[in-house]
Amino acid sequence: MIPVNLIRQFHFCPRIVYYSLLTNIKPVYPKHVELGLKYHEVQEKLSKNRKFKKLKIDYQKIVLNKFLEDTELGIYGKVDLVLIAKEEVVPIEFKFIKPKKPSYSHILQLFGYGYLLKSITAKSLKEW
Repeated sequence: MIPVNLIRQFHFCPRIVYYSLLTNIKPVYPKHVELGLKYHEVQEKLSKNRKFKKLKIDYQKIVLNKFLEDTELGIYGKVDLVLIAKEEVVPIEFKFIKPKKPSYSHILQLFGYGYLLKSITAKSLKEW
């Protein structure tokens, strides 16, 4: 099974995936990775009280840090936030980036989570 975030990493730099999966070399992460982790923590706390009005989605439920997997496709991951509405399920990923526009690799990661959410039945969503 391949984690969805490695799809993003592969697009950014295939060597990251190679070193992550096939060697015992421990990476030295740049400072912005640590800032991104702290940003995720803050966003998670803030999300408990947010209304996400700018998105204009009439959602019924917010789910944080949900683990998803598709054994048939062989991918898995933990999406930062999911908005569950009557007609749609919306994955949201928090990114600490400048400028505020997501890169293609970020879009690939979000697509991966969207694909994982697509395979979940409506009954399963109610149990979240």
